[in-house]
Amino acid sequence: MPHDLKAERIDRNLKRLRAALGDSAPDLQPRFDAYLAELLNGETMPDTPTSMRLPEAWLETAEDLAKHYQRNGQFAAFGTMTRATVLRLALQEGLKVLDDQRKADEQAFIDGR
Repeated sequence: MPHDLKAERIDRNLKRLRAALGDSAPDLQPRFDAYLAELLNGETMPDTPTSMRLPEAWLETAEDLAKHYQRNGQFAAFGTMTRATVLRLALQEGLKVLDDQRKADEQAFIDGR
């Protein structure tokens, strides 16, 4: 499918999802909008997937978390919560923590601590 057709289809589906959220769960719409703003903030997904071998315990934890969040709806803006979604969220949050630590370490070095 040509890129512009994919973009149009994605845009149309996002509009439908926003409308559905506005009708059925208006309290979730601001969170969904914030998520979309973060997601679409210049971030692109590569065409080539990245594969990783992870310990079975991590995968089981991700599966349990996916089931939990699917039931309680905390991350309803993501649609169906899957193990892959949980792992992406965990990776994103972990990278933020590590990057904040790196920045703090750099600042401590500059300050001479």
